[in-house]
Amino acid sequence: MATGKTTPRLNIMKIHKESSAYQCLRKAYYLLWRQNPHVYRILLPLKMLSVLADDRACARIRFPSQRIKDVCMSPDSLRESSNKNLKSMTTEVRSGNWDREAAPLSDSRIYDCVRRLLRSSQPEAPEWEKQWLDSPQSETALDRALTEEAGGEKGLTERAISTVARWIKSRTLTEIPVRVGRQGQLLCTAHAPSVITLCIAQLAGCSEVDGIVSVRHKSWQRIRKQYFVLAGSAFSEGHGSLYQQLWHPDLMDVPHLHKGDERIQCIEEAAKRGGTGNALDIGANLGFFCHRLEDLGFQCYAIENNAIIVDHMRLLRDIEGKAFSVSYGNILGRDMDEICSRQYELVLALSIFHHFLKQEKTYKALKLLLKNLKTERLVLQTHNPEEGQMIGAFKNLEPEEFADHILDMSCLTKRELIGKAPHGRLIFLLSKK
Repeated sequence: MATGKTTPRLNIMKIHKESSAYQCLRKAYYLLWRQNPHVYRILLPLKMLSVLADDRACARIRFPSQRIKDVCMSPDSLRESSNKNLKSMTTEVRSGNWDREAAPLSDSRIYDCVRRLLRSSQPEAPEWEKQWLDSPQSETALDRALTEEAGGEKGLTERAISTVARWIKSRTLTEIPVRVGRQGQLLCTAHAPSVITLCIAQLAGCSEVDGIVSVRHKSWQRIRKQYFVLAGSAFSEGHGSLYQQLWHPDLMDVPHLHKGDERIQCIEEAAKRGGTGNALDIGANLGFFCHRLEDLGFQCYAIENNAIIVDHMRLLRDIEGKAFSVSYGNILGRDMDEICSRQYELVLALSIFHHFLKQEKTYKALKLLLKNLKTERLVLQTHNPEEGQMIGAFKNLEPEEFADHILDMSCLTKRELIGKAPHGRLIFLLSKK
């Protein structure tokens, strides 16, 4: 007979995962994989077969309006543009060279006329049609395709006027169907409302717009799957998720622990306090901060001792069109001389130096590194000395004490607290003055 009380269940799995035996086995498993990256590379195609990565699901993304430079002009894009129903759209995966058939948006007459339309006050249709004909821009293949789709110049001008008027009144834009090419490039579909909406977003200074991925290139889909496999592999710092969200708009759905990075603001502020020049990111993971520092004008050098992470960091760098250097190696080993041969304006050491406190050998190597490292500023994220990983460490210092210890061992003299990260970790800016 039921008594109305529930008997608490013993969570065997939870206890098991918290046991020291399980932790040792997991550590050995991750160490085995990290020491055998060639096995991962060999098995990667098989692992990708089991990853769905939302092949057919309607993929909604948000992207910087200036990121799209071209409009897809392939025959299949022109055919589908007028038949697409956004409400029932699914994302297709296609091979072929459709992503190489593109027209620059800013060179088109429609782009120039939307610019002048946004500057005018309540333009009438006849005036707008005259502006279309008087545009200094030559008519492009894109203009001809949009005119044909709209049923003539009058139809195209009416769509432009109504879209701009709606924007002026509501300051809202509809979702833009986009295609993703083989290298991750975003292409607008050759659909008059979509092209006009993108023109408005770029010319009105909208930082980000919403989009729907209508087609992905087959090669890009393989790249997407690589990151889904990485997130669930032993090489991922998050053990089932990437540590940080990826930059690319069509990779943001890859499982991750942190949406963006709460440290970016204080690090950017620290970067802007001095001049630009060389920047070094020690333990760069997938290069999250190198992307941003390069945008700020730094020549970045990333070093990472996880071979598979390095592979994916380089791939992301190439996808985003960045130029920072990526090195695979141990900064406390034979790579130290090369790293210390440069003068740096900024060095990032985010939750990395405390790992070198665990053993006397690595602590002495850290002292040598700091003695020879030439930098004007260093951003240090310390550890929480109460963390289990520091039990039995050769040295386990409090955050302020650790920062001062770094000052004593380096060419730097000043400490300033600039931020706080989760789990009681503090962020300091160490500088010469």
